[in-house]
Amino acid sequence: MVESFLIRAYTFLTGEGFDWYVCGGWAIDVFLGKQTRIHKDLDIAVFWEDRNSIVDFTCPPEMVLFYKSRYLEFSPDKSEHDQDFEHVLPFLDEEQKQWLKEFLEKEFGQEHVWLRRLEPC
Repeated sequence: MVESFLIRAYTFLTGEGFDWYVCGGWAIDVFLGKQTRIHKDLDIAVFWEDRNSIVDFTCPPEMVLFYKSRYLEFSPDKSEHDQDFEHVLPFLDEEQKQWLKEFLEKEFGQEHVWLRRLEPC
């Protein structure tokens, strides 16, 4: 489980123009070589000098929604994530909607509930 989660983070963040490091609870688990508890998030440390690259990378609304999409199954904040999706969706252009749809399909197949709302893409 630890390796799978970290490999996905590595795949997502590598090549984006900044160095990043795992910190927080996941860093403890990496050090121990096993998952010791359920984690609600992944803490990433970055250098202050890279802040502009990080802002450019993390701010697109469709990327934030993709991040939030992964927590609908087990998050106590499920309704908040759904509300965020509903609020942002009207402001996404077709290219952003298509990006989100493609990444949701890659991650979840046809199973994610948000895909129905992205069907016209």
